[in-house]
Amino acid sequence: MVIGSLMVGAFACMLLDVDADLWWYLILAFSVWVMYTADHILDAWRGKTTSTIVRHKFHYTYRKVIIPIWIIVAIANVIICLIKLENEIIFLGLALGLCIMIYFGVIYFNKESRTYFLQKELFIALVYITGIWLAPVV
Repeated sequence: MVIGSLMVGAFACMLLDVDADLWWYLILAFSVWVMYTADHILDAWRGKTTSTIVRHKFHYTYRKVIIPIWIIVAIANVIICLIKLENEIIFLGLALGLCIMIYFGVIYFNKESRTYFLQKELFIALVYITGIWLAPVV
């Protein structure tokens, strides 16, 4: 996922004729890794040792090593974002994050009507693409 996001980011910059700073690529890689690792850890935690999915077993087995690394990368990413990104990109990124939290909050607290909302995978794909294209568009 991380390499794919970097490739799509490079494509977006090329298509929009934007010169992306190397820091942006690092922020993009860190952001994607942090989000997907968090999702895998949460899924692994729910399944614990009964999970049949290899990546969930891996994340559950090595959670004591992965979680501290995850925390360090997440904090470093926030610091780099605050130092290197323009305020408009930070604001729009926070707005996107708020939309994500609202969406998952609605799904979590409204389990009976879950089918009325976008499927998780489709929503994640939309957020993934929006997050990658956000800075080059701005």
